[in-house]
Amino acid sequence: MLCMSLIASAAIPVTVTVALPEERARFYQKFLLQKQKNAVEVTAIDMKSMGRDIISLIIFVQALDRAGLIVNFEFVSSPNPKRNGALVQSGAVLLSMRTLEKGYTPKDTLKSSPLLDSEHSLRGIYGLKSNDALMKVKTLEELREFSAVTQQHWKSDIKFLQGIGLSQLVLSHSRESLFKHIAFRNVDFTILGLTNSHSTDFQVRAAEIILVPVPGLLIRRKDIYQFIIAENHPHGQRIYQALEKGLGIMREQGLIKKYYQQLIPHRSDLPNWKILNHADVADYESR
Repeated sequence: MLCMSLIASAAIPVTVTVALPEERARFYQKFLLQKQKNAVEVTAIDMKSMGRDIISLIIFVQALDRAGLIVNFEFVSSPNPKRNGALVQSGAVLLSMRTLEKGYTPKDTLKSSPLLDSEHSLRGIYGLKSNDALMKVKTLEELREFSAVTQQHWKSDIKFLQGIGLSQLVLSHSRESLFKHIAFRNVDFTILGLTNSHSTDFQVRAAEIILVPVPGLLIRRKDIYQFIIAENHPHGQRIYQALEKGLGIMREQGLIKKYYQQLIPHRSDLPNWKILNHADVADYESR
């Protein structure tokens, strides 16, 4: 476990255990050290090029601060979202972040109000730049002719890709394996979140493998990104109530949207990119 005091205060803080991959926990600590700030002092400018999980942890701390609650984070190493959820459901940890289908609540958990709307859930269709046929795809019908790979615990992506009716869908056990399937095993593409990268073509890398999105095409996620809290944890109800109060204050201040805005790539032509599953998203959000 990695432990870090977030806010210096005479008051006794509540310890919040968080399920998170070890490298992300270390990155969070390194981020605060580099900025020489406590989490409550971090601003949107500080969050440029930060990942969604790091921004979310900052939001969590600042929301509780606005509700008058001081916390320490204690990180529990967990390799993937499925394991994160299991740790929260068992009460072994208090907190994690999950992407969930609308209306679904994991057993023995409390869900926060939504953190991200569909504007912040844009994903690209990623493959090798040398895959000329894939890079020329313009429609969902054309995409069906290609094979895909996604991680076995990315349930919403699996559901979406199965719904397309692809020629082949492969499940991988890790991000590295996903990239290797595309580079060495003749799988065409995967879907990954667009990041606020310095690269002009939104490229992503794992080891020496570089993937780029099909130009001009996007997929918009229909699920909801939320905090989940262990319902039966001794501090569960108290943290949940304070969190919702604080998130409400931050929404009124426009901070949550401003913080997550850092995730959206800054590229002038992005508004002109086509959302392949636009009709599905509209139908979902009208329910």
